[in-house]
Amino acid sequence: MIASPMEVCCLHLPFNEGSAECVLTLASPWDVIPQNYEELLSDKELERLRSIVSEKRRREYVLGRIITKNALSTLVGKIKHQDVSTLNETSGCPVIVNSDYAVSISHSGGLVASLVFEKRHSFGIDVECISEKNIRAAAHVTSEQEPVPRNPEHLIIAWTLKEALSKALKCGFYRSFDEFSLSWFAQSSKICHCSYANHPEFFGIACLTCDYSFAVSYRRRTPLPKKYYAQFLDSIHRIQTSVLNNSV
Repeated sequence: MIASPMEVCCLHLPFNEGSAECVLTLASPWDVIPQNYEELLSDKELERLRSIVSEKRRREYVLGRIITKNALSTLVGKIKHQDVSTLNETSGCPVIVNSDYAVSISHSGGLVASLVFEKRHSFGIDVECISEKNIRAAAHVTSEQEPVPRNPEHLIIAWTLKEALSKALKCGFYRSFDEFSLSWFAQSSKICHCSYANHPEFFGIACLTCDYSFAVSYRRRTPLPKKYYAQFLDSIHRIQTSVLNNSV
């Protein structure tokens, strides 16, 4: 059995029309597919799994589905994992079938993250491991005209902010990189935040922790006041540190 995905972090974000809850769950790079995975996946999820050849992709797929169900159970109460299906749309974005909740899933460097939230809102999450390969890729998708410092850490953060927007829009990175260009980028303490040139209705926040960059993109009508930035960073850092430390 995998223990660390049971580490659940609740992020309470203040919405204009009231308060809502996003639940973040993580699986660490050391977690493996549990032996009883067939009891935790639906028939449709198992059918999709059989078509995945790569062991890396199989692991990401299984753990992504399990931690999504763990997050969903935090929001709605006890669920039977086999009765819940998280399948992919043609865009590649995951969808919780027949649910009032939506999900954004990301994985990099062995880490798998899932953010579950009310379907009436638009969120996207991305996580990227800080590596030479990812730094080169980040430099490729960030133009010199964008207001982003040309150092490895900020380039990785800019990439995760763009990926997070693509997931919030449910289009994936299938459009031109210019679609997700940043029009404004700033750092306050350890939190970076941005606006998007072609999607001014969205806002992004990101942070670096434990050699990973985390970013969340969401509509401006669901604002996160600055006083909550520290809570966001502390929550991300706490759950990731706990997951990584408990898995060694």
